[in-house]
Amino acid sequence: MAWAFDQSVTTQKLFRFFQLNGAAASDFGNRVSQTFEALTFAQVIKWYKDDGWSVKIVNPASNQKTGFRLKFSTRGDTRNFTHVRCEKGVSPKNEVVQIRHQIRVATHYNLRKKKKSLRANIVCDVAILKDDFYDGIVGSMHVENDDLITFVEAKHMNAYAELIAGFIGLVHELQPWRIGHDVKKRRAKNAAHPKPFLNLSGHCAGTAEGIIVTMKRRKMDVAVYDSQKPFLKM
Repeated sequence: MAWAFDQSVTTQKLFRFFQLNGAAASDFGNRVSQTFEALTFAQVIKWYKDDGWSVKIVNPASNQKTGFRLKFSTRGDTRNFTHVRCEKGVSPKNEVVQIRHQIRVATHYNLRKKKKSLRANIVCDVAILKDDFYDGIVGSMHVENDDLITFVEAKHMNAYAELIAGFIGLVHELQPWRIGHDVKKRRAKNAAHPKPFLNLSGHCAGTAEGIIVTMKRRKMDVAVYDSQKPFLKM
C-alpha cells in the first residue's frame, strides 16, 4: 500500500486552517512525524469547533513577534508555546477546556499525596485538560491526572499488534477506567469529548485490526484511526 501522508500538502492545509482561525501559523515541524503531530493537534481543534465550541488560539506572550509555536519536544516551559482554549455553554453552566501539545500528565497511580512523588508521568502528544493555569510546567513537572479529560497519541507509521497493545497500556496508566468495568458510567460524564485515540498516518496491519476488534468486543472507551479510517478530514 502506498504511503498516504504527504507532508507538503498537509503543511498547506494546516497553514490555511490556522489562518482561518486567527493564527499566523507557519511552522509545523521539520520532520514528517512533527507535521503529523501538528495535523492531529489541528484535527482535535476542528472537532471541538465543529461540535459548537468557541475556539481561541492562545499564543505565548514571550513569542508575540512570531506568534504561533507548537511544542515539538518533551522539554521547554509550557508558557512558551501555543495552546487552545475551548468554551461551550452559557455562564455559569459553561465548560472550558484547554488543548495542549506535548504536556506531561501524572499517571492515575502517581502518589501525589506523598511528600516525594513517584514522578510517574507521561507526555501526551495532545491532551485536553480542565481549564486551569498550566504555565511553568518544565522538566519532569506534570499536570495532575484529575485535570486530564482525554488525550491523543499521534504516530507517523503503520500499525501492528504490539503498537495497539502499547496504546492500551498507555490508557491503562492514564485513565484505567476507560478499559475497566465502570466504562459506561464514567463515559456518560465525558460524553462531550472525544474518547482517547491513537492517530496513525499509515494503515493498520491485519494483526492490528485483530486487536482493535477485541477492543470493541471488550467495550473499551478508546479508538484507533488511520489513513483508511481518519478521525476527521481537514
